[in-house]
Amino acid sequence: MNILVADDEQQIREIASEILSPAGYDVFEASDGEQALKMVYEKRPNLILLDLILPQMTGFELISRVGKDPLISKTPILVMSGLVAGAGTDPSIYELEVAGFIGKFELSASLVSRVQEILSR
Repeated sequence: MNILVADDEQQIREIASEILSPAGYDVFEASDGEQALKMVYEKRPNLILLDLILPQMTGFELISRVGKDPLISKTPILVMSGLVAGAGTDPSIYELEVAGFIGKFELSASLVSRVQEILSR
């Protein structure tokens, strides 16, 4: 199973890769939205682990583009962001058509189980 990790922070990409690779997932990384979209078409990941705040093309735009293309629209997206927790969270992000949300602070504790849950659907 292939997973695309798209985040502009190298440290976050590395952490996600270090968690997912030992669990048997092939992980590839993108540092901006345009690179991520290109990799979605080239690599056809089984899941996209996506930050919402990316350069070149935001995660919001990437979600929209993936959702509109029948070739890739079935690819589940797990949003990974610091925006998904806390009192200041904009409730509109929960209206995004994605498979789920995970806070960056939760990666170590629950990333593998969340990925397994989504991919088993």
